[in-house]
Amino acid sequence: RLQDPSAVRPRRALTGIEEGHSIRSAFHRLLRSGIGSDVTLSSDCSSEASGEKTFPAHRSILLARSPVFMKMFSSGMQESVSGAVVKLEGTEPSVLGWFLEFLYTDKIDAEAEEDEEALCHLLEVAHRYEVEGLVSCCETRLALKLSNETAPERLMMAERLGLSVLRSEVLD
Repeated sequence: RLQDPSAVRPRRALTGIEEGHSIRSAFHRLLRSGIGSDVTLSSDCSSEASGEKTFPAHRSILLARSPVFMKMFSSGMQESVSGAVVKLEGTEPSVLGWFLEFLYTDKIDAEAEEDEEALCHLLEVAHRYEVEGLVSCCETRLALKLSNETAPERLMMAERLGLSVLRSEVLD
């Protein structure tokens, strides 16, 4: 039977994914719960009041997202053993948390996204672990936030890390 179109409820887009049931949401819950984790990442930077902090993680996700973790976990190094602790030298706990969140969800934390210094620290870690998607996101956001005050510092960072987009934005 045909119904009066005004009596029919509007249909949601048929994506097949309800809010909270996406792979991004599932991986975020996995990160937060630590269930099934088989490696621990540790910040070793003590400039934050909290000092060293550890984060349970899943080596399969880390190695899928980072060529550096791929090499580390498949090389026979001590980090390749299940339950190993991997120290991220010079990384603040908050930055390590944001880094992991991106690895699991492909999304930059809102707090980090608003703070240029946080983006710079996140960019450094992303570059060190060769997470190109995060490097690109941070580089683009920093380029959009450029000012006369931050330009010299951003140029030095762009030169040091080989960031062509940021470099060209500073020089334009």
